[in-house]
Amino acid sequence: MIRRVMLITIENPDPAHLERMRRCLSETTAHVEGVVKSVVSEALPINNSPCTFVWDTVFADRAAIEVYREHPYHTGVLVDLFTSVKFNATTAFVDDAGA
Repeated sequence: MIRRVMLITIENPDPAHLERMRRCLSETTAHVEGVVKSVVSEALPINNSPCTFVWDTVFADRAAIEVYREHPYHTGVLVDLFTSVKFNATTAFVDDAGA
């Protein structure tokens, strides 16, 4: 298992867009084979953190990451969500054998 943690900051977020984004990111497992877990959490504004969401995703393996990258749900629905707003994201991948 490979875990990806993405820290997402949305500038001037629209509440309706945030709700749609939260829902679509959370539903990734239902649309993309090999995505084992997809959890979106509200980031807490502690220590002046600018983050809006923390998106935690677990992939079955490296092949699942490649499937995800080319999958229409990612290239269409999710990319559209991000490109329709001004955002910043930091991503890290870790070996998550215990997921």
